[in-house]
Amino acid sequence: MHIAAYKCDPEIVQYLLTHGGDVSSVDAAGNSAIKLADKGGRRKSREIMEEHAEKVQERVRRASREIHGADASAPAAAPPAAKGAGGRRNSRDRLPALTAADLGEQFTAPVTDGSNS
Repeated sequence: MHIAAYKCDPEIVQYLLTHGGDVSSVDAAGNSAIKLADKGGRRKSREIMEEHAEKVQERVRRASREIHGADASAPAAAPPAAKGAGGRRNSRDRLPALTAADLGEQFTAPVTDGSNS
């Protein structure tokens, strides 16, 4: 997800999200895919991921209301616990930070805007 957000066409980002890509994960340096898309100048990819994150949050809120009733003061459903000591997230649970080698030639194709010009 992170490499696609930083280097690839928005269509690839959309494909990954449709097939389970996680915009909330961070690499070892603490970068989310959304942050990397922003750093890479991939505005459309960032927008796609932000919209996806909003939809996921709405589904979590809706599920929480179904579980806890209409009481808006009920806590939101917690995400599944990450593996690690006591179920808490720690640095071992993070993805490795991207390096220049990770962004090699296979990701150097220019991004197109969909036009045939």
